[in-house]
Amino acid sequence: LEAGQGSTEAQKQARRRSQELGILAGVVPAAGPGIQMTVPAAGELGAGTLLQAVQELRDAGAEAMEVNGHRVVAGSWFVDDTEGRVVMDGEVLRPPYRFRAIGPAETLATAMRIPGGVVESAAQEGSRVSVLVRDEVRVEATVPLEERAGR
Repeated sequence: LEAGQGSTEAQKQARRRSQELGILAGVVPAAGPGIQMTVPAAGELGAGTLLQAVQELRDAGAEAMEVNGHRVVAGSWFVDDTEGRVVMDGEVLRPPYRFRAIGPAETLATAMRIPGGVVESAAQEGSRVSVLVRDEVRVEATVPLEERAGR
């Protein structure tokens, strides 16, 4: 396409599609409307709560997200280690857990507040989750392309 064998419109569409796929794969930063959420540590909050948040955000239409500066991608995983710390993709996360998610902001915020959802689960453990709707959220964390190939 770049060699002139395709139309200008086809080149624009190919660049746009490449950017979209890069965002989904986590290899490029992203920006757009979304939410910032802070989950303080309390009680039994751990990997299960963070995984629940990621799943609810995905279900609500999150296109890109990060937790404490670590990009969440399709293959991301959470586990509580033997010392009670949360581990995401092999990296220890320290509370408070800060989420940035890009997508339909009001829908994302509502998803966090559904009965039995993250906000309610955290409240039962004595933790108050902060969910802020933003016109622009930047997800800067990326996964190196070489690392994605090895997953």
